[in-house]
Amino acid sequence: SVAIDGRVTYNFLNSGAFGAYVGAGAGYELNIGGFDSDDTGTDADDDAGLFAGALVGAEYSLFGGLGVFVEGGADYYFTEPTEGAQILPTVSAGVVYRF
Repeated sequence: SVAIDGRVTYNFLNSGAFGAYVGAGAGYELNIGGFDSDDTGTDADDDAGLFAGALVGAEYSLFGGLGVFVEGGADYYFTEPTEGAQILPTVSAGVVYRF
């Protein structure tokens, strides 16, 4: 699948090297694989749809503009992307560089 989304974040805590933020956004996901993954042969177009989500995260600056982050969130799909699931949670971690 291919997803296009945008998020707006607000940094509510910036204490030296540590920061915390919240965010919200929306997007669109499209399954371009042709068929559902359950091998029923049904068209995957029913997996496409609009979604909105929110997140909360924390960031720690190691040195200079380099840091690490971890965030968790959930997306609500207005059309069901999988069999019955409408709210999909996510957890992300990674490296951030600010210049």
